[in-house]
Amino acid sequence: MTVVEPIDRTIAANIKHIRMAHHCTLNKAAEAVGVTYQQMQKYENGQNRISAGRLWHLAQFYHVPIEMFFE
Repeated sequence: MTVVEPIDRTIAANIKHIRMAHHCTLNKAAEAVGVTYQQMQKYENGQNRISAGRLWHLAQFYHVPIEMFFE
C-alpha cells in the first residue's frame, strides 16, 4: 500500500488549482506534459505522484514558478 504524504496532497491540489486558475482543460494540461487525460486526473486527485520533470513542464506551461505547487 502506498502512503500518501501531506506534501503529495498539497501538490495534487495545487496542480488542479493552478490549472483551473489558468482556465485550462485537463486534456490540454495532459498534452502539455505528455500524459493521458486519465493520468493527469490521477495526478490532480493524488492517486499518482507526479515526477519532478513533469511538474517542471507544468510550471513552464503555466508560466509559474515551480514553488507554487508546493505552497
